[in-house]
Amino acid sequence: MAHHSPVARVHVDRMHGLTGKELNTLEILVKYCLQVYFKLYYDIKVHHRLEDGPKHILTQLRVMRSQPKKVQTAVTFYVRTGAWFAHSECVLLSLMASQSEDDRRFAIQEILVKPYEVPEFSIYTQSTERVVKQVTEAAAAVVGQQARDGFIRARAHHRETMPCFRSKKDTF
Repeated sequence: MAHHSPVARVHVDRMHGLTGKELNTLEILVKYCLQVYFKLYYDIKVHHRLEDGPKHILTQLRVMRSQPKKVQTAVTFYVRTGAWFAHSECVLLSLMASQSEDDRRFAIQEILVKPYEVPEFSIYTQSTERVVKQVTEAAAAVVGQQARDGFIRARAHHRETMPCFRSKKDTF
């Protein structure tokens, strides 16, 4: 926005009440989006398979490094937030789907050398059953996601505020 007309800048100043460092950061982010991110976004739309994810992250990092230092500083937080495709599992998956036989061999060798250790936690517990039951009851009672959410939250609030009687002697 630094190269745009003063009218656009005044509009942003008035509309959001931004000044100084905040306005400068907004200008940097908007410029980055216009010059870099939107192009990457459309590339992601075209190449949207799971194994393409790490390639998009690498492209984004490569482009980010070519930006001025102040742009890198402003954008790094947002790039890190969306970089979950940079996890080793995704990178190995991408390498296994590569056209290059060397990449595929490397990925398999890495997996054989150090297999993934799955953390030990249960995916199906009594609390999971309870939540599934609550959602099922809410779906039978109301229509729509917001209504279901409200139904579940209202019931939870009701249970928190109402006394819980463990035996007959608690009622008196």
